Amino acid sequence: METLKSKMKMIGILFFLLSISFSSFAQSIKIPDDDFIKTKFPTLQKYQYFYKGECRIYYSEKFVTKTIADTEGISVLDEKTLFTFKGIDDACIKNLLGPQLFFNKEYMGNLPRIYLIVITDSGFIYLYGQYKEYRCNVMEKYIIVNNKIEKVEQPLYYLNCMQKTNCDFYIKSKPDVNSENVALVSKNSEIEVVGVKEVEVKNQKEDWVLIKSVLGLTGWVKVFMTGPYLAGQTEGFLPIFSTDEIGY
Repeated sequence: METLKSKMKMIGILFFLLSISFSSFAQSIKIPDDDFIKTKFPTLQKYQYFYKGECRIYYSEKFVTKTIADTEGISVLDEKTLFTFKGIDDACIKNLLGPQLFFNKEYMGNLPRIYLIVITDSGFIYLYGQYKEYRCNVMEKYIIVNNKIEKVEQPLYYLNCMQKTNCDFYIKSKPDVNSENVALVSKNSEIEVVGVKEVEVKNQKEDWVLIKSVLGLTGWVKVFMTGPYLAGQTEGFLPIFSTDEIGY
């Protein structure tokens, strides 16, 4: 009897450990915490901002001027400028859905909601936030050069999350519907979503995700949407994935 209890206890511990490791794979990229930022960039000032969610802003006084009071817990319903950039006309950080980076009155980036902004003494700007309407976090980088803000282009936005498929589909050799099929991914497969890339086709923008199959093959699949913001409201991070493996 005692042996049976011991075995059941061990099985329970095993399932608990498996659930921890499995859920950890469901997350997209991790947003750095305060300790990491303070260690990496000890000279930066911190600004905590609340508007439809919390955003932390670390900034260098070499490049940024604060323009409104640093009041924790504030709820601002209209659009206000939080920071301006020294010597750069019309470049600022303002609130919209959350703190956003604007330059020449145009929004920069694909992140409608930003959770962390880091502006370093070297003139680098790092944004961590939600990619478009999809429930996943990505990172963007900008650089201040000769009093201009320029985006550093990436091959793709890195995601690193595990998903379970809810249909069969082919992965392609390139982010192009006319490229070769690499492999057929079956329904209920647990695959790794490596990243997402925006591609312009006939003056329209499409999102493609790079995935790694169960066998280790990599390929691209197009994100299909039937309406604005639909992917963030229906099943999964993307329509082809199940909600069971979703994580922020």
